Amino acid sequence: MSRWELRIEEPGKPPVTVAGRARLRLGRHPDNDVVVADPKCSSFHVELREDADGGLVLVDCGSTNQTRVASGVTLGKDETCPLVDGMRAFVGRTVIHFTRRPELVVSPSPDTFMDPEFAAQDTVPGSPVAAPPPAETRPPVGRAPSTASILLTVVAIAVAVLVLWWMGVLGPGG
Repeated sequence: MSRWELRIEEPGKPPVTVAGRARLRLGRHPDNDVVVADPKCSSFHVELREDADGGLVLVDCGSTNQTRVASGVTLGKDETCPLVDGMRAFVGRTVIHFTRRPELVVSPSPDTFMDPEFAAQDTVPGSPVAAPPPAETRPPVGRAPSTASILLTVVAIAVAVLVLWWMGVLGPGG
């Protein structure tokens, strides 16, 4: 069992990560689950659907500019592409990264977890397994300094130089 995360990178906006699920729809229209402002994206551009095997597929909803997948596939109306870990899709100028994450299975004790990968090995069903480490996250990217903060810094340095010059610390030959 696994779950999907979608990292949506829309031009000019910080990336957004959402949980992938069947019937998740993305487009410009406010009725979508994920709304983007990308003018190259259609009102109802793509949707995640469950296939016959229970896996998720990406489906083009009849978009004007179609949906491109990094593997070189271009999806037309109602064409599908199975999700693959690490896959990227292009919806207009917006990029969607698909990442598969393992789900944790709750063991009989509410204070412990079982990792399905280890449960299949020589562990006793229901035995406690340490909770997984938190998912890797990138540190937040700092904002660029504003014009006002840059100007304030320049003025503070200029005042400090003038004070040092006036006190004689800075002078000719000093």
